[in-house]
Amino acid sequence: MCPTLLGRLHTRLAMVALPALAAAIAFWLGAGAHWLALAGMWLVLGAAVDAGLYRPLVRWQPGVLTVGMGLAEWILVAGVAHAVHLGIGVVALSVAYWSGWLVGHAVRLAVLPVVFVTRQEEGRGGAAPLVDPRRAARASPRARPRHPAATAPVRPVDTSHQ
Repeated sequence: MCPTLLGRLHTRLAMVALPALAAAIAFWLGAGAHWLALAGMWLVLGAAVDAGLYRPLVRWQPGVLTVGMGLAEWILVAGVAHAVHLGIGVVALSVAYWSGWLVGHAVRLAVLPVVFVTRQEEGRGGAAPLVDPRRAARASPRARPRHPAATAPVRPVDTSHQ
């Protein structure tokens, strides 16, 4: 997922969009509303987990953690769907969840960086920094250059007299 809450919510919407669209079409064709309820529940649970759990706990997210978080969310969604008796089988629910999960991550990698290119330029998007900015401000004196000339601006070379 994305390192910012806004990026996580964009990715979350992308993950739920395809299953929600399929659920809306199925409902329009006469199927029950349980698929629409699943898509809404998935979106609400995901947004709650993003804002309440991931945002304060996960500062940097390696790829392996993404898969583990996806598995934990799948367990949460399947458990709540079973608890409220949506009447959706585990196989169908799993296919809907994991297809949406894959589409969401494809959108995160291929579409969001193009749509929100200014976020990359401003340093607000993309991969999370490896160093927490709050810790970087309190860097030790050894991390700073020792000689003032090391940070002095470089003057352009005058080549007009040649």
